[in-house]
Amino acid sequence: MGMHLTDAPVDPGVSAASQEGRDERLILVLKRGLPALVRAMRPTQWVKNLLVFIAPVGAGLAAASAPLTNGLLVLVMFCAASSAVYLVNDTVDAPEDRQHPRKKYRPIASGALGARAALVAAGLLALVAIMIGGLLPDPVLLIVIGYVCLQVAYALGLKRVAVVEMAAVASGFVLRVIAGAAAVALTPSIWLLTVTASGALAIVSGKRLSESLAKHAGTTRQVLEEYSPDFLRAVLTIASTALVMSYTLWAFAAVVQVRPVLVQLSVVPLLVALMRYLMDAFNARTERPEGLISDRWLVGLGMIWLALVLFGTNF
Repeated sequence: MGMHLTDAPVDPGVSAASQEGRDERLILVLKRGLPALVRAMRPTQWVKNLLVFIAPVGAGLAAASAPLTNGLLVLVMFCAASSAVYLVNDTVDAPEDRQHPRKKYRPIASGALGARAALVAAGLLALVAIMIGGLLPDPVLLIVIGYVCLQVAYALGLKRVAVVEMAAVASGFVLRVIAGAAAVALTPSIWLLTVTASGALAIVSGKRLSESLAKHAGTTRQVLEEYSPDFLRAVLTIASTALVMSYTLWAFAAVVQVRPVLVQLSVVPLLVALMRYLMDAFNARTERPEGLISDRWLVGLGMIWLALVLFGTNF
């Protein structure tokens, strides 16, 4: 009997390599659809800046017009500031990114955007962020200047210092929350800051764990040589424990609650979502946190959590 094409043996190695090649070509085709500068600004990362609304939402001010206006200004401010930092970071990392199977397609590493043009754009974006900060209460201006300085320091050297680099990245999340609170004259509670800090550290350590477990991770991030997978798992576990404890304390002690039972119930989807994230991290699927949207259960749990918090504190 003749052998059909579908009956032919398949080499798993060749198949995997072929699939990886197709994935890389797909990424390249999709990214070429956007101007190089826009891609280098990483608009897909702007979702992180929604953290500026955490404090107003928790204080029951989600529907107030003045807080919403200031919150939108802070959002735009951090979009500009974070994009400026990404441009600087990618310029510094370009030689190493060219050796990475995925990062070599970044605009600066691939040559689609020149280093000088990237740095000029970064300076202009930082200036825009500072100008917007000047329109808001004084603390916001100081916070955005501090954010830019810290993240540029990270790009220029702090990212090579073990543990310190994770703290520097996590601090960017905390500064977003503080700026959002300062823009509407709120003082964030200690529990809110603890939740943000521990959650940010969980995200960063989960990303590092996936990078450490990935076979190609060491080609671009030198600091991974200082971390063992066991150490990163321990950091992730500690951060996750702190997140659950601090969030639970906030949920059961928050002063501004329209429907307290909904806020308290929000602990459940948060806990389940965190366990999903831990599963993904331990299986090396969190190298790109923005890619977690492919986990439908995680996204669904996040939506349930958000709805419980919104209706429990605002409506």
